[in-house]
Amino acid sequence: MGSLNLALIFSFLVSTIIVPSHAFMLIPRGVDNSAPRVTIPLSFIGSSAYSAGVHMGTPPQHFAFQLASTVAYTIVAGPDCTGCSSNASAPLYNPSNSSSFQPQTPVGSVTQQPIAVAVNGKDILGTLATENCAFQRSNGTWWTYPKQPIMVASQATNGSALSGSGVVGLGMTAAANRSDSFIGQFLDQNPALTNFTLGVALNSPNPGADTSPPAATTEEGMVAGDSSGGAMHVHHPDPSYFKPPMVNVPVASAMEQSSFGTTPTQLGSFDWTVQTAGWEFSSGGGGGASGVIDGGNGTFATIEMAYPYILLTNADATKIFNSISGAQQYSVASTATTSTGASVFDDAQAVSWSIPCSKVTKMTISFTFNGVTISVQSNALYTTIGGVCVSNIKGWADPNRTTFILGSTFLSSAYIVYTSFPDPSQSNQIGLANRQFVASGSNNTGVIVGGVLGGLALILPTVFVILLIVRRQRHEAPSSAYLTTGMGMGMSEGNTYSDKSGGSRSIFGMFSKKAATNDDNMMMAADPWAPPPRNGRDSDVRSVEHAYGGNHNNVTVAPWTPSEASEKAFLSPTGLSFDSRQQPERRQSQTSFTFTTVMTPPPPSDAVGAYEVQRASEQQQLYAQQQRLSTGYSPVPTSSSAGHYGPVIWVERPGQ
Repeated sequence: MGSLNLALIFSFLVSTIIVPSHAFMLIPRGVDNSAPRVTIPLSFIGSSAYSAGVHMGTPPQHFAFQLASTVAYTIVAGPDCTGCSSNASAPLYNPSNSSSFQPQTPVGSVTQQPIAVAVNGKDILGTLATENCAFQRSNGTWWTYPKQPIMVASQATNGSALSGSGVVGLGMTAAANRSDSFIGQFLDQNPALTNFTLGVALNSPNPGADTSPPAATTEEGMVAGDSSGGAMHVHHPDPSYFKPPMVNVPVASAMEQSSFGTTPTQLGSFDWTVQTAGWEFSSGGGGGASGVIDGGNGTFATIEMAYPYILLTNADATKIFNSISGAQQYSVASTATTSTGASVFDDAQAVSWSIPCSKVTKMTISFTFNGVTISVQSNALYTTIGGVCVSNIKGWADPNRTTFILGSTFLSSAYIVYTSFPDPSQSNQIGLANRQFVASGSNNTGVIVGGVLGGLALILPTVFVILLIVRRQRHEAPSSAYLTTGMGMGMSEGNTYSDKSGGSRSIFGMFSKKAATNDDNMMMAADPWAPPPRNGRDSDVRSVEHAYGGNHNNVTVAPWTPSEASEKAFLSPTGLSFDSRQQPERRQSQTSFTFTTVMTPPPPSDAVGAYEVQRASEQQQLYAQQQRLSTGYSPVPTSSSAGHYGPVIWVERPGQ
């Protein structure tokens, strides 16, 4: 009992003094806490397209896919679509080389039917199929989603529609069936989830824009690979990427969307559309009594990651540029390039303006949503074309268009959280907050270290006193601790850790492999573990390579299937553990099957139950939230045929 009290007090002190303040930030309502956050790094294709690393097929074929908020389908350029991408070196997907490719045919038809989808303002043709897909995570591992409906593109009808090898569509309603979309299919395959949540942080491609990623990136550690374009966070938003408060706004209803007119070619749908409380613009002088003008109150705006600009109504854009001395309409050539040589996105449906380059750094624009104002960085508001500063704020060429499009110019200053619910009748929502940027060259490490040391200075004396009290209260003889990495989890006795040195143990032994206490049963680091044999025989499971779940030493683990030969399973010591040995000195007061509190490592707030341990009629839920080491970890889902969903254990995938 003393150990439990000590653990609780220690946890309270650590969380009170050391835990950073952003851990207590509010996150959007409805965020599902049953799955750990997945961080997907983003990079640039050209001057304005944001891409994620994707592989699909068996064996996997690797690509860079552009993100599109309102396109419903996942689209990949097929072997015949040689002119579909503006990037001539982008690889093409070959379904003939994949054993997991499955073509889709409509009900009552024996042949595939081509469909047309608008991407980046251009039409692309293709046929539907299903394929095993995966996103590359920030730690280099792959987050898989099997049997994803995809569109294999065969032809672009009016130019190169794709920036890379394909598109990750994050819309839903434009698909023939809701389950044909990425989000719809994911919700269908994971019925235990109460929603699908996606956080988006885009960096500005413009030189000089303040888009340094936070010093403490995500729960998975520093981003591995190219994250110059920003990051996506699946399941949970990352509080280190935004400044509170965050406001939630419902997406436009079908009735509201019916008043927007036809879907413009820049969008796939109005799925990511919310109502604004208007905009405010300052040119740094001139216009208005204080140099500030506003407008657009109540206007609906669609958030589209694939669109690079801010597109306002013709009247609003004209009002803004009439307030800037020297601004004039500008025609963007189809062959225009930026100062760095990248192609410029040409929107034929928009009117552009040039502005004096001496004024671009003085311009500011902000948008308000339910009381939260998002201020756009001035460095993101222009593009240099042939020495001319061209504004990234555009106006509809059609004066009858009544909505805005907020593209990456806006998104590079905002953190967006899109939440979709399984019930189509429930309104999806978008959370909006200002981005949290880290000033270049700031010494955040020193601040963190200083805070930790200061916290330890307050904690250590208190913990020392508590240890003395607990020591005096304990009368039973010490016994070796067998935790989740011990015999009860399929390891031989020689692989358990027992500290019998007496006085050499550190209270922060959780950071050491041999930090198990001899009697407090508090600290232990994770060790490799092989799952029990499928037939349940009581054998040395360490000799069983990549077995299915079964029973061993009275431990039942839900079934799981390793997806790669290099996977090694780890059981985290976080949560509950038990001692399966006979303990004569304790048998009068308790059984040989006991549960005790473990403190290594402290579980993060999103730790989720992952597998069950059973013995006779006793059953307890354990946690499999693995500590972050140099190698990557990813959850392995249980077999859906067994009626289980979600992660079971964490596995190491070396070499990825």
